[in-house]
Amino acid sequence: MNELLMVCERIAPELMTVLKDRYKLLSHLAYEEPLGRRSLALATNISERAVRSHVDALRGNGLVEIAKPGIYLSAEGRELVPKLRGILYEYERVGELEQQLK
Repeated sequence: MNELLMVCERIAPELMTVLKDRYKLLSHLAYEEPLGRRSLALATNISERAVRSHVDALRGNGLVEIAKPGIYLSAEGRELVPKLRGILYEYERVGELEQQLK
């Protein structure tokens, strides 16, 4: 899986930025929900415009739900957060090791 992420980063580095931003949003919601878009933007240091775009995509993928009080993780989103955390942790660790070897 990490090799796939490394290849993706080489081909389209913006995909990793999107993945990391969406993980940030999901993981923050896992600890504090419901949140409005503005609060989520402030908490994650992601622009409100980008949060809106990411939340729309996450909603389309069934990972978040939007209700009057704010944005919630869906059951599927809640399941995905620890898996994504492990994947990104390994990816970052491999990247750090590569930098140390240079």
